[in-house]
Amino acid sequence: MLKKTGIKYGDVTWLESVHLALTLGIRLPLVILWKLFVNLHKIVDPYKFVRTVSLSVGRDLLGTLNGAQVQKFLPTSVGFYKLWAKLRGVEVRIEELVDETVLLWIGPKRTDKVILYAHGGAYIVPLLLQSLDFAQYLQSALKTKGHDVGIAILAYSLVPTVGLEGQLAQTTRAVEHILASGVKPENLHLMGDSAGAQLMLAFLSHLLHPLDNIRRLPLASPFGSMYMMSPWSAFSMESPSMQENADKDLLSVRSMPDWIKTVSAQFTSQPAVNPFTSPAKAPEGWFNGLDALVRRVLVTGGSDEIFRDDINTLAAKLEKEKGKIQMTFVMQPGGVHIDPEVDFLCMVGPKRNTLTPVIVQWFAEGLSGFS
Repeated sequence: MLKKTGIKYGDVTWLESVHLALTLGIRLPLVILWKLFVNLHKIVDPYKFVRTVSLSVGRDLLGTLNGAQVQKFLPTSVGFYKLWAKLRGVEVRIEELVDETVLLWIGPKRTDKVILYAHGGAYIVPLLLQSLDFAQYLQSALKTKGHDVGIAILAYSLVPTVGLEGQLAQTTRAVEHILASGVKPENLHLMGDSAGAQLMLAFLSHLLHPLDNIRRLPLASPFGSMYMMSPWSAFSMESPSMQENADKDLLSVRSMPDWIKTVSAQFTSQPAVNPFTSPAKAPEGWFNGLDALVRRVLVTGGSDEIFRDDINTLAAKLEKEKGKIQMTFVMQPGGVHIDPEVDFLCMVGPKRNTLTPVIVQWFAEGLSGFS
């Protein structure tokens, strides 16, 4: 049974409601106009112009609103998925499992080769349109390389309605369901961005170091691969990149302390939780044995994101303790947080993103390895 906190999704005070209305109705339009004006000199390159303005506006908005306010004006993950399907003219395919676990399929459900994708958003923000667009593009690009793969997005319950043990339990349920449908472990590929990447790694950490209140899924053989895009690697503000990239990234350093506090408060298995929420700070040897759980790992980040240093630390830790894992790490020059998805957020597509083809090729190579 999924343990709930009793706090509602998007539960704001009347003062927060007033602040939200003023932000969206007055501040946001003014910020957009100002950012368009100060960046007019970049309009000679529409790609850079749109990205710069979008990053600036997004950073300001995230730095102005708290998590409850963000939830208040956004649909749920399922709501966004249905909206996306309508806008893109694709069929809605939703699987509702136990413990309020929901799988949202991109294209037809498959039982041969599957990518299970956990979206980001600090466990607070729901699945967004750009994540769905990126997943659809990844599926299409892999098809052009001769690989038909199903993509299932895990629409996990969000903080503060459910704590992180709840999301770990839902991840376990989703994996168990996909394997029970006939997918071999080596043909199941795990993927997550930001908090979703942290969740996928926490799931593997749970298989290595089981938490008492979450069932441990028996695994007959290793998963095919795991891709972590800009993983949220530490619940910390200590890294130099937090300040160095404060004016470059999509994320706002102003919001991070509040988001960390909100999420940390919901993980009740204190104090033995640091390796789950801050894998970059995991003790030495924490990931020993990971090669029995997954065959290939890709970690990517951007040199201009606030998580850069923590991602570097996590990648180095995984490299040291990888065992037989085929480990790949890419730090994208000039890249920001979840950079491949940012291009879909800006509605400029993936054509000039240097990281996106790397991701596609990496998945293609992994899909070629198993039948």
